Amino acid sequence: MNLAQLHYTSAPPGPDGSGFRFTAMTPGVPAALLREAEQLIGYEPPRDAPSRPGPDELAAFPQALSLSVLADGSRLLARSVYTGADYSGRWGNFHAHAVHLPQQAGSGPAVGELPITSWGSKQWAAETPAGGAPALEAVPVPGPHDEAAMAGFVTERGPWLAGFFADVRRLGEDPAAPQIVLVEADSEAVARWIMLACSVVPHERGQWLTFSTYTRRPQLARHQIIGVVPEDGPGLAGQEHRYRVYDVARATAPASGAPDVWADTSARIWQAGRQRLFAAVRLLGADPYDAGPLAALALAADIPLASPARAAAADWAAGHRDALEGARLHALALALGAVPAGGDRDPAEAEACGRLLVALDGWAPP
Repeated sequence: MNLAQLHYTSAPPGPDGSGFRFTAMTPGVPAALLREAEQLIGYEPPRDAPSRPGPDELAAFPQALSLSVLADGSRLLARSVYTGADYSGRWGNFHAHAVHLPQQAGSGPAVGELPITSWGSKQWAAETPAGGAPALEAVPVPGPHDEAAMAGFVTERGPWLAGFFADVRRLGEDPAAPQIVLVEADSEAVARWIMLACSVVPHERGQWLTFSTYTRRPQLARHQIIGVVPEDGPGLAGQEHRYRVYDVARATAPASGAPDVWADTSARIWQAGRQRLFAAVRLLGADPYDAGPLAALALAADIPLASPARAAAADWAAGHRDALEGARLHALALALGAVPAGGDRDPAEAEACGRLLVALDGWAPP
């Protein structure tokens, strides 16, 4: 696979006097792609950013890693970073490095690494390389993954996870679903949110989930998930039909709708540190947002779930008794039977467990 690269900067001015220009690109990139890309890879520093930042301050500026779908159905993966005020102080300098991901031949989905895994990749450049921009064979290699840091992030954002996953689900089911806005002081935290989103949806869906880890103008962003710094978050409040705003620092979250058993189960799986179950459930060939198989795997892995999730697990297992191997089926039965009689077992769960017992009668080992 040959992926074209683009480098774009706001300084120094080009021959025509413009302070914005492409400084390097893979040969053969169409002019139409350049025009469209130019509208997507710009960078504006935060409102309260110092005009002449030192090296340490410069490193603290948010990074804008974005995935955009272009008019022809292809995608543009780009990282834009602030590089310091220009010689005149009239605008902030930035460097954008983009990779074009063409749509595969036919109607099949793209394959390979999820775009968000390129966060922190050493292949992203903060200046135009002397060697030009030869084509890449793949998406920039994944950056370092810190499991402990991700676990801490999940713990801190635990109360918001179920609602967030429910909103991610809506993005996959409804083209008109509200954008998800993540208010974070650190754009790396936004990247972690997006990693969580991509982990719970099918791999193909995660490759097309559009995002930007930082934007100064969220009202103009067309990505499905966008990150903003705290000073830009309050202006989006009260527009639930357009935005689902998650502002952890203010301890605020969008008003929740009807309970989403799949989203709640997904949140509990992440909080238990058993996220590999998302890959396991896809091997069962079930609907990607069906709570039953996901809850069944979670219960078999000894993850406590609420009664609606246990009911979904029992109901699904009753109709798919041969989908789980013996050890998992046995563990599921034990988990369902361990709920004390008269405890928090809803009538729907009791009925589903009854159907499961009938389905297993004379079929499963004692």
